[in-house]
Amino acid sequence: MRDGSKLELTSKLLAQIQTPFDDILPKVEDTTAQFYLDTMRLYLALSSGTVSYETALEAVKHLKKNPEFARSPINPTRLPINKYFTNRIIENLRTLRKFNLVIKDSIKSACSFAFLVQDNPISPVDFSTLSVLVDHPRLSFAQIAEISGLAPRTVSRSIKRLTERHTTRYRALLDYSAWRVNTVIVFFTPREGIDWQSVEDELTTFPFVKTMLKTVMTELGYVSVNIPGNQNNVRAFLDSIKILSKSLFEYVSIHRQLASSVERNLSLYKNGNWTFPEEVKLLLEDPKLPVPEIPRNTVYWRGPQKGLTEEDFVLASIAKLDARAPHADIAKALERRSINIDSKRVATRLRKLIDRNILMPYVGFALGLTSDFCFEIVCNSEWIDRIQSILPFFPHVTSFVSPRGVILWPSVPGPHQVEYYQMLRSLEEQSGVSSVQSIMTITQKGSRSILDLANSWKYTKNGYTAPPEALDLTRYLSDY
Repeated sequence: MRDGSKLELTSKLLAQIQTPFDDILPKVEDTTAQFYLDTMRLYLALSSGTVSYETALEAVKHLKKNPEFARSPINPTRLPINKYFTNRIIENLRTLRKFNLVIKDSIKSACSFAFLVQDNPISPVDFSTLSVLVDHPRLSFAQIAEISGLAPRTVSRSIKRLTERHTTRYRALLDYSAWRVNTVIVFFTPREGIDWQSVEDELTTFPFVKTMLKTVMTELGYVSVNIPGNQNNVRAFLDSIKILSKSLFEYVSIHRQLASSVERNLSLYKNGNWTFPEEVKLLLEDPKLPVPEIPRNTVYWRGPQKGLTEEDFVLASIAKLDARAPHADIAKALERRSINIDSKRVATRLRKLIDRNILMPYVGFALGLTSDFCFEIVCNSEWIDRIQSILPFFPHVTSFVSPRGVILWPSVPGPHQVEYYQMLRSLEEQSGVSSVQSIMTITQKGSRSILDLANSWKYTKNGYTAPPEALDLTRYLSDY
């Protein structure tokens, strides 16, 4: 386990940032606790206007140097600046001060729960706007107004409310393999006597890790990894997993990405409540029933694509985080990375990526979907296709398809949490489904930025690469 004490407690830049609430920020001597305090302080500085966005971006670079960022990658510059989050942070900090709670777990909880979204009822106007956005995430205010019958100014205000009250976010699926970047998710359970926390601490130092997830309810967790380069690099990583499984892992299940999708079904939302999709249950229980053909929002991993550049990768990665960002804003973000492309060229390149189905914008939302799961479904090809075909009936679900099966991240309403869980777990009884593993989560965690990972990769005319030996995970889990 790496010694976090070797890190600076906080960077000079972060220490210089001031907020009107510095008097309620506790003093600590733990690098992990300081990470969460710095995260909250930076958000408060942004919301109160005591730090510029450019300085905040530099400060986030220091936050990312802390291994804790791999475990809880909260980026204050990517969160909506509003009174709701600000007041929650202030309230939680005052609670810490009142009860003199300066231990790591208390400060981590104060930060994590500050950014949990409270469910709010949605107005008919906002629901109308959201309904258009779900099908057309990049339409202008005027275009949305024409479809919905609302005034453009009303649409503008509605989109702002959707962002602040319902965590509506404008993201995109991106086929990284177009630039020769492979995505692998490894589900695992440590062997008896091996602490998950210590394994997680070691994994944070592996520079290809994008996301990790595990809850206290089970020893099952997963790690997602982005692997630049050819099959030799993928093989080097997979071989190291096989070696580690002998001493470290009780259960290992490896998924190499073939496709990804995001599906939403607003027709289930009626009179302020979500109804349970009984048709989904029937279609999963009886594989002989035909599935209605519905357009699917899927991006397929097709491998290296001609005509793409490193600039395209950076542009697409920025647009992936905000698919409705004005082209001028994307151009400024590129300029900060020493890439000079004007807004017209940004628009042209984005359209090319979207038309080639390399980048697929989508809209995500909360809207009463308070319970999140992760399911690993190991199954044959027939069930992979069937599950994918049924997903458009879910309220909100993200999928990851591999030759081994399907990984699902459904967001569901609390009152139907048990029904969804039982429905998906019962798939294990079907012929052609080998196993169904589940992880219960309070909320979806974020992930490292692909651009942060790519900083250590080399770009060639064939796409990204890295030395095969760098993909040997045993070098980072040497204690096992």
